[in-house]
Amino acid sequence: MKTKRVAIWGLMLLLALLLAGCGGSSDASNASITITPPAGPTGTHHIINFRGFAPNEAVQLEFRLESTGQAVTFLTGKMGAGGEGRLEIATTADEPPGRYRVIATGENGATAETTMTIE
Repeated sequence: MKTKRVAIWGLMLLLALLLAGCGGSSDASNASITITPPAGPTGTHHIINFRGFAPNEAVQLEFRLESTGQAVTFLTGKMGAGGEGRLEIATTADEPPGRYRVIATGENGATAETTMTIE
């Protein structure tokens, strides 16, 4: 009886370890975002490349002014079949100057972030 109880506890421990390994966080994904150029005056054209999200996945981009934490702009991009996405934007006088956190969030929860500056 004692051997059976030890075997059951061993199986439960093994199952718990396996389940813990399967519940990976989206922050551990290979998602990335880059902005070129990373800074410029109002009117600058920026190219935003994002990778590591699922093919054909919608990715929401949030631009958050670092000095206030205020979300200023939201955009949605779509990943291509090869797992790469690209958006081109131009800043306008409506966006206040400053440094922005740019956060990309995929439909499946993967995230990536970078910064850009409007001078």
